[in-house]
Amino acid sequence: MYRHRHCWIRGGALFLISAVWGGRAEAQANLGDITQPIPVVNSGGHSAPVRSLIFTAADGSTILSGGMDKVVNVWNLGDPRPRLVRTIRPRIWRGYAGSIYAMALSPAADARGQKLLAVAGIGVDSNRAEINLFRFPGLEHGTTGEVDSQLPSGPPRGHGMSVMCLSFDPTGQFLASGSNDATVRIWGLQTRTTTSVLTGHKGPVNTLAYTPSGRRLVTGGADGLLNLWDVARGAIIATARPNPARQNPADPAGDAINALVVSPKGTWVVIGRENGDLVRFDLANLANETLLPRGENGQGAVEALAVSHDGNQLVSSVLSHRLVRSSDLPSVECDVELRTMPQGAVTSRLARVSNLVNACTFSPDDKRLAFAGGDTQGITIRELADPNRPPIELAGQGSSIWDLGFGPDGRTVGFSRSRPDLPGPAPKYEDFDLRGQRVTLFDRGELSRAVSTLDGWKVQPIDPYTLDLRNAQGQGYRLKLDPNTDRRWWSYSFIPKSPTHPLPMLAVGSEVGVIFFRLQDGARTRIYAGHSGPVYSLAPSPDGVWLATGSADQTVRFWRLAGCDTLPPLGARFDTAAGGQISVAAVEPRSFAEVMDLHVGDQVQKLYIAAKETSEIGQLDKVLPNTKIEFVVLRAGKRVELITTKRDAPAISLFPALDREWVLWTPRGYYDTSAIGDRKYLGWHRNRLAPTESTDYFSFDNFEKELRKPSELDRLLQTADLGAFDPAPGEPAPLRQPEQIVAEDRLPRLEILGLARPGFEPLVVGGGGGAVPIRVHATTEDGVAGRGLISALRVLVDSGKVSELLFDPPIAAVDRELTVNVNPGIHKVSVVAVNSLAKERTNVFEVIAPEPPKPVEEAPPRLVVLAIGADRFGTGDSGLPRIPFATEDTRDVAAFLGAPGGASRFQRVDVRPILGADATTERILAAFKTLDDERDQGKLGQGDSVFVTIDSHFLTHGKDATILAADSTLRTAATASISTTVIAETLGQLADYGCTVMLMLDTLHEKRPAPPQTNRGLNEWARLLYRRNVITMVSSIHGPSQSVVSRGHGAFAVGILDSLNVQGRSRLTSEADRPLTLFDFQDRVARNVQGVTNRQQHARCYIPDAIASQTAIFDPPARSQPRRLRAASE
Repeated sequence: MYRHRHCWIRGGALFLISAVWGGRAEAQANLGDITQPIPVVNSGGHSAPVRSLIFTAADGSTILSGGMDKVVNVWNLGDPRPRLVRTIRPRIWRGYAGSIYAMALSPAADARGQKLLAVAGIGVDSNRAEINLFRFPGLEHGTTGEVDSQLPSGPPRGHGMSVMCLSFDPTGQFLASGSNDATVRIWGLQTRTTTSVLTGHKGPVNTLAYTPSGRRLVTGGADGLLNLWDVARGAIIATARPNPARQNPADPAGDAINALVVSPKGTWVVIGRENGDLVRFDLANLANETLLPRGENGQGAVEALAVSHDGNQLVSSVLSHRLVRSSDLPSVECDVELRTMPQGAVTSRLARVSNLVNACTFSPDDKRLAFAGGDTQGITIRELADPNRPPIELAGQGSSIWDLGFGPDGRTVGFSRSRPDLPGPAPKYEDFDLRGQRVTLFDRGELSRAVSTLDGWKVQPIDPYTLDLRNAQGQGYRLKLDPNTDRRWWSYSFIPKSPTHPLPMLAVGSEVGVIFFRLQDGARTRIYAGHSGPVYSLAPSPDGVWLATGSADQTVRFWRLAGCDTLPPLGARFDTAAGGQISVAAVEPRSFAEVMDLHVGDQVQKLYIAAKETSEIGQLDKVLPNTKIEFVVLRAGKRVELITTKRDAPAISLFPALDREWVLWTPRGYYDTSAIGDRKYLGWHRNRLAPTESTDYFSFDNFEKELRKPSELDRLLQTADLGAFDPAPGEPAPLRQPEQIVAEDRLPRLEILGLARPGFEPLVVGGGGGAVPIRVHATTEDGVAGRGLISALRVLVDSGKVSELLFDPPIAAVDRELTVNVNPGIHKVSVVAVNSLAKERTNVFEVIAPEPPKPVEEAPPRLVVLAIGADRFGTGDSGLPRIPFATEDTRDVAAFLGAPGGASRFQRVDVRPILGADATTERILAAFKTLDDERDQGKLGQGDSVFVTIDSHFLTHGKDATILAADSTLRTAATASISTTVIAETLGQLADYGCTVMLMLDTLHEKRPAPPQTNRGLNEWARLLYRRNVITMVSSIHGPSQSVVSRGHGAFAVGILDSLNVQGRSRLTSEADRPLTLFDFQDRVARNVQGVTNRQQHARCYIPDAIASQTAIFDPPARSQPRRLRAASE
């Protein structure tokens, strides 16, 4: 769809080179280096609008979702807890390059059970439009998708602009694609080439579909035309034009066709227009135009349509409110309505969704309906046979940032995930402390938000692309946004003058970034580009140093305001020889010239500004941002093409997850994180050189040692100095930049072969457990001989190491057959390849072994509960505050863990409380020494469970962290206390030996030791425990724990003790008698804690990747009943 009124970028040619501030920039690679690693948010769902949904299983148990965040997610709906099981990652680039607009799945599988999944949108090279074909579900269970081929791109062999729609013919031998280049291409899949080009539209082709016979094709465009084609002849059979009686001369874009569906019986076609009209035509000749009834008066554009497979039902997504005045911000709420066909009468409104719904579909059996959208870009699955059944909600941990502002001290930013200008309850605000790095609730009244007036200057919106800027005397300027390159405005703020920018400015948030205008002359100076969605909100910091922006892409970005009142210079100096040859004499660090990869000594052969050749090289500093500047230079005898658009990139980006995890990063890859933010929510995407190779993705934590820089980030936030990461005076410059480190120190490749398991379900082995044969293939990916060789292979089952192969010297490739033995139950098997650079790649899959007919006679699993609770410390003048209810909490939680619900599930239970004055340093260390001895003697191992709960003070001093004992004082805390390293090592060793280990920490309290302790040190400890495969539950991830005086307990203890009562079970919708899983337990505790503290305290459980969240946490392995799944042979 190519709509300007309320949409994100829908297509077109975008030039995606980023940029600078005041002549300095965070350097990013030029477009020629397609393999350069790119930081990407991984929310666990989608972070931009979902444009396509496809059910892939006949029973509706698997669904694909493809979005403008450039990924295709695969969701398994067959689990008791539906979940994301894989993410397919096509090739991408920065900005919008790689955004997905369309998907299609071939109707029939080949002899190997594989279908073709076609994926398309904005091309990696923005002058082209790639269509990628993947094998689905895949033969090798590749983590980023198995590429079959890429169709030709760029004229004359392919589309020249973004691909907006795709459709396979009923035989699966042909694929139709519609593009913003106004053409439709028919692709023959035997040859992977264009068989015909259909031209008949005068603008973008937004939507298309084959008729059931496959001989005809229906297309709808932004020109309002509905065309029926004879595919074999490439000729138009019939055309339906907009009804003049329904046209609005003031809104010519209202004629655009945004969606269409064809009756499965081939009798009719329904289209949805931008003006909100739903129209039915006879399919044979596009006659008998019939306007279908609207769901409600005042509704706006039709966003999406889908028809059931029996043709009796139609689902439509329609904007809830039509734009009344062109100067208003558009509504993005959507009504999802179910209609009977062919009459089109609305039978029910299924939902009113908070943000655009661009995709909907029926399951093959028509029992389920799916639609996607809202501020979380989530997917909702409705059971049509049971309307009262709660829907399945699939979403990640991100949400649109609708409003934001700085706190009074300028070191905190508050933001809201709800639109503030809508009726209803006041939005809730969260606060992120930029230097303390924590998230808490915040009061909107404390925020310094957008500046709506400044010294008599005001803004009057005129239409989606025009703002009038007027002073107190009514004088001023009309500011125009380009509908194609700037898109519509969403927000604005005045920027008061400051020492870093002496002139006052107006910043306008649009769908491509932030555009700056000077108040003194209305001139455009800068464009800040970095968001991948509309900029919904912006605010300058009180000191005038920073601009914060919030976006539909679920991130907050921070930009330096220095130099925003001037045009950005290129940052290069040129010399002209006697013969007229121009060469590059100097390149300023972090300048646009460096970003675009100009080198000293380059000889300029040609220069283009705005696609026009010129010799005016001295005018480059006067070129407006977002103007395409192209150099053709001669370098070492080779011709090199370079591009820039002089757009500024953010200094720092923040992804604040809904679960209170977070990650901060710079464009080059320096970062800081919460306990597991860098492991879960931020990763590196790397395109491989050949388009037919699968892309690579790995989480940021793989480069923690090299790139995690909390002190430098803090210095950048305090000083706004882009040199914060430079070496100190006298220190040598780093040999490699961050992106070079990530590009060169590659993770090994790892494949698990020989497993005949269903595509997205666990491997089911024979009853009673047994041997699982696997074949492991690991190779180096390093392009330099002798680097990144394979040094080790490890196999873990539920975090316990069961096999390890060491290679000394390391070797380039390993191909080994291994046998993994599993007991009855649900298990996670992790295969880890380690290379000589100490980089690891892990491949994880689930195995389910049903129970044997009769119990195997062996020593039953053992449960050990070690409970430590210290409420008073040292002597009366110890300087350490007392902890209310610490001994009561510890005593009762220990009893609960030993016998949940009053009855123990284990035959062998050993509860070891150490309470009050008995919780001395000596006794606690002895208790951990006992656990270690029992592991060493074989008394604790595979199948056993160890639960440790600690209620005390957590103290950091320097780089060390300790848990205080009853005999600790502030003076002796460094020696008379328990090192967190000792605890982590002991519990990590138990996990290595196959124990299920859970540590529960209540160690930051309302009254804390001086100096006040923060969650930062505790987060680091949780991070270490996570890597050692210890399940870690902390009482509060932000701020201190609270007490519930009426219960005589702390809130964390109440959350645990109530996890098995009726309130705690309320979220279970089925299988109420099944064992309590780890996921259920942690979910109940977190909700209970929020409930008793009025959402002021947020408990968090960190479940390592190697441990299945569906593990029955309170049951020994022999009691764990796996869910029923088909075996791989079925």
